Amino acid sequence: MKFFIPCIAAIFATGVLAAPTPDASLNVPLDKRDDRGQYTVSGLGSRKKAIIDAGGNSLDLAIAMLEM
Repeated sequence: MKFFIPCIAAIFATGVLAAPTPDASLNVPLDKRDDRGQYTVSGLGSRKKAIIDAGGNSLDLAIAMLEM
């Protein structure tokens, strides 16, 4: 019984991982992803410095960057 449950779990995991996904083909057009990229936020460095100088940490920086 101790060996049976891990075997069933391994068989189930193999079946799930081997199942194809809808976008698994290599023919996915790249234009669906062309809206992602990078951009410049003016004044970000000074805002980050102000948060750090006020005693903020990386969580405070992350919250402030989400609010921009």
